Amino acid sequence: MKNNFELGRNFHEYIKKNSSADVRGLILAAHGRNHDFPVRFAVTQIECRQKTSRKLSSFISHDEFLFPSVQAAEQATHQCVAAYHARLVGSGKRIADLTGGLGIDAFTLAANGNSVTACELDAERAEVLSHNAKVLGLTDIRIENVDSIEWLRQRTGRKPFDMIFVDPARRDAADRRKFMLRDCLPDIVGSWDTIRSSARRIMVKASPLLDIECALQEIPGIEEIHLVCVKGECKEVLLIAAGTETAGSADTHTSSVIAAAVAPAITAVDLDDTPDASLREISRWECTYDALGTAAPIADISAITPGTYLYDPNAAVHKLRCASALCEAYPGLFRVAANTDLYWSAELIEDFPGRRFRIESVPDSKEIKKLKGSRREVAVRNYPLTAEQLRTKLKVLPGGNENFIYGCRAGEKGTTLLLDCIRV
Repeated sequence: MKNNFELGRNFHEYIKKNSSADVRGLILAAHGRNHDFPVRFAVTQIECRQKTSRKLSSFISHDEFLFPSVQAAEQATHQCVAAYHARLVGSGKRIADLTGGLGIDAFTLAANGNSVTACELDAERAEVLSHNAKVLGLTDIRIENVDSIEWLRQRTGRKPFDMIFVDPARRDAADRRKFMLRDCLPDIVGSWDTIRSSARRIMVKASPLLDIECALQEIPGIEEIHLVCVKGECKEVLLIAAGTETAGSADTHTSSVIAAAVAPAITAVDLDDTPDASLREISRWECTYDALGTAAPIADISAITPGTYLYDPNAAVHKLRCASALCEAYPGLFRVAANTDLYWSAELIEDFPGRRFRIESVPDSKEIKKLKGSRREVAVRNYPLTAEQLRTKLKVLPGGNENFIYGCRAGEKGTTLLLDCIRV
């Protein structure tokens, strides 16, 4: 890849002119033609910008912001999630990002008033990182084209960073997905002593499918667990752990044991997808790890009537399996059935962490026939049919917007039930 000043005006004008074009058509049209710029790299920019039009809208508002590859765009942190990371870190910190990638986290942390060193093993990605830092006008960020773990080892004895951020790659050389931390790159489990001795705190961005209990066993000193969603879709499990310095002890083993003995604080947050990357929370749920559990009071099926309320937790709260803590936190909240992760209450709970519905009807066989041809979104929880199968059976049309039909099992006996609801 050429440096930006060598790409020239024609390169950027081509991208603007073809911003909404079909990328396959552009490749075919470019075949056999001479261009004074790398046309395939330009098409890559167009494809990446199309794929990240919402996810990275604040970054691609800069015309000269570049993507090294489509994969880098797909793997990049959502800009609102990066803003959430930056809020957790604060400002005025010395930070090492061990997995630079496209740099969305490193850039956001630097823009928030931190001094950032971003490590990137791939030379081309490191070059693009440096270029984009200049495009964004960031001055307190340094790019290192190094193996980040080896780089940390060579820093042994130097002043620790305030925070180390790491987002291990979740795919192997054959592009297969990996979910266990020890299977990702870099292997932070095998390198944890090196990482922990190099920072006061460590922030690990992990797969939304991560087994939290397994992570607690693999990584000592985890103090906080954040399950971060964007508009209901869980994007990551974020782990924040204590470094050696935090515990204030020269005995690193003792420090780890002390930190691990405290039940981690858990936050399930759902962020809005704001185009300017401003941080707006749709919902937030907090508890501690030792409060998790599925034992909870079950709603009496006779009480699930029109005018009462149904709740569908966001993806992060679903993952936590925290029925016990939810029902304890919200008096009057009941689980719909023992194995149905939906909730019910007679009165509206405004701040429930998920979607809230008012039950309009519990349709019987005659009322079900009247739904034919109406528009409803369809969802199922612990129900014998899939959502699509239920839609076909009811003969309802998609596009209900705020009108939903939920199929579920309810009550102590797990009776199958249909609920016609409107979103609150």
